[in-house]
Amino acid sequence: MRTRIISLVSIVIILVITLIGCSTDQIVEEDYDLQEEESILTKIGSHTLEPEDEYSYSPDQRYVLLEKHIVDIEHNLYLIDTMTDAEQKIDVHGDFSLSWSPDLKKILLPIENKDIPVYGLSTDGTTDLAVYNIETDSLDVILQGTNEYILIPEDWDEYNWITYTKKYLYIPKEESDTRRWTFKYKYQDAE
Repeated sequence: MRTRIISLVSIVIILVITLIGCSTDQIVEEDYDLQEEESILTKIGSHTLEPEDEYSYSPDQRYVLLEKHIVDIEHNLYLIDTMTDAEQKIDVHGDFSLSWSPDLKKILLPIENKDIPVYGLSTDGTTDLAVYNIETDSLDVILQGTNEYILIPEDWDEYNWITYTKKYLYIPKEESDTRRWTFKYKYQDAE
C-alpha cells in the first residue's frame, strides 16, 4: 500500500512539473479590454494579431494554428508549438475549416486547387481535402473537388472516419436543401 502511495505521489509531482514547464505564456500575449471585460489575444509566437486574423488551439492545447490574412482571400497558415515555440508555415491556399486527427499528429484542411477552375466564386479553383502531417511537414491530397462542387471538412472521429461536405455550386438557391451533401471517408494512414 505504501509503495502505491509513493508511486502516486511521484506521478503527481511529475505531472505538476510537466504542466509548469509547458506554459504557453511565453508565446501567447494578451491584453485586457476594460469595456468588454475580456482578454484579447494580441500575439502568437512572432506574429502580432490583426483583427481579421484567426487562430485555433489543438484539442490538447499543444499547437496553435494561426491563419494570417494578407489580402482579400490570400492567407498564410502557421502551426506554432506552444511547448517549444517552433513554427511551421503550411503552404496552402483557401479558407480554413479544419479537423484534427484522433492522434493529434495530422490536420484535415481544405486546399484550393487552381488546376480545376470554378467560376462565380472568390477563389481561382475548386477545393480539395488534404491531410497535413505535423511530424513530416507534408501535405497529401486525399479527395479532389471538381468544377461542380467543393469539399469542406467537418469532422475526424476516433475511428479515423472523416466527415466532409460536398457543396454543389450550380444548383439554384430555391433548391438549397440539395446543394450540400455530407459523406464519410475512411482515412488509411500511408505510414
